[in-house]
Amino acid sequence: MRQPTSLAAGRDQGNAGKLKGTPNDRNRMHVLIYEPVPDGHHMADLSRLLPGILELPVDVTLATVPETLEFEAYHSMVVPVLGRTKVETCCVRSSGSALHRNWQQYRECVAMVHRFRPDHLYVMMGDAVWWIMELFRLAGYRSWPRKLSADTYLVRGGFAYPEANRPSDRLRRFLFRRMLRSGHFDGILMLDEQGAAYAEKIARPGDHGRAVLSPAPLVQVAPLTLTEARQRLGLPTNGKLVMTIGMICELRGVSRILRAFKRLIEMQTDGDLHLVLAGPHDDDAKAALDSADFAPLVDAGLVLSIDRYLNDEEMFTFAAAPDVLAVGTHRHGGRSSVIVWAAANGRPVVTTNTGSIGWVVDNEELGWTCDVTDAEQFAQTLHTAIVTPWTDKDSGRARAYASWHDVSNYRQIGTHTLREKIAEVGDVRAKH
Repeated sequence: MRQPTSLAAGRDQGNAGKLKGTPNDRNRMHVLIYEPVPDGHHMADLSRLLPGILELPVDVTLATVPETLEFEAYHSMVVPVLGRTKVETCCVRSSGSALHRNWQQYRECVAMVHRFRPDHLYVMMGDAVWWIMELFRLAGYRSWPRKLSADTYLVRGGFAYPEANRPSDRLRRFLFRRMLRSGHFDGILMLDEQGAAYAEKIARPGDHGRAVLSPAPLVQVAPLTLTEARQRLGLPTNGKLVMTIGMICELRGVSRILRAFKRLIEMQTDGDLHLVLAGPHDDDAKAALDSADFAPLVDAGLVLSIDRYLNDEEMFTFAAAPDVLAVGTHRHGGRSSVIVWAAANGRPVVTTNTGSIGWVVDNEELGWTCDVTDAEQFAQTLHTAIVTPWTDKDSGRARAYASWHDVSNYRQIGTHTLREKIAEVGDVRAKH
């Protein structure tokens, strides 16, 4: 195994050393955060949880991969809130098949527990870890000491959807029930409304694990009007805007959105219409924009490409600017944070009619759903969203949904198990 690199918050690698209040001080509880994935929403979520942990009388170690230090989101979002956190770049970026990546993360997570010997563990994305852990539990092997309390965030709850009938889905449902009963994780923080509904349905009073729905989370700011947002961003103030924000990639359906928009252009003849793609573009997205199908739309200024990282304030402003936000994700196991950003601004969305994303939009009345793999249907639904008045009542309903996703609520729910553990340890020490 490679030798670890240790970074203390606010110091460079060469000057890293023992900080006041490090995990060596056993008068304080030690919290280990295992986060081996630095891209996507991971750094944003970590930056929003960490201040809630650091408010408590604990010492914190973040175990991650060396590549984390190369990500802009780490430096812009996580570094400012590291505080007394000790950063250990001793993990290895997983590679290979999905099964191999899951196995690697499980083994590494267990190794980190035995190496750092924390009192409380956070697995920031436990989708790769929990089901392998329960398979070992079936064989009579417990992955870490019983006295360790632990929380994990589960992003993908697709195995629990009513339409999930593959053998792997049935296996995961069986293992999930075992995880609730065993309490290997005290807190199972689900970022998937349908998955959380399933967990609530199967929960029993004697379960040792507690599964709850976690907020997105969202830093709430005062909403902007459509015109204010467009002026701030230098976008066209006249005409209609369709937009997608965040990671611009095939996983998020960028080609599906482009095909639907191209068809929409042919249908929408009564005014200006633009598509805005705002956020980091992957190679597939760049190739799509350069292709013969869509390059003419870019050249004509009908598709506006903004290829860069967006901070929280920019995400919020971009989400306030369109007439409708398009989310082209299909059969995605988990929620979409873009929908929460849109709702916080009172803007409608058009998205898939499958999975938790479609379930949330339909149940919370946040916009329209359709088969996003059908370009004609996707375009027709976008057209409906553009020509249908979105009233103040609609905007208020969307904002009410988004208000639960406030970052303070995210921290409160995310630190529940840890606060219980601190209180329990304090009671034991008081008795002695």
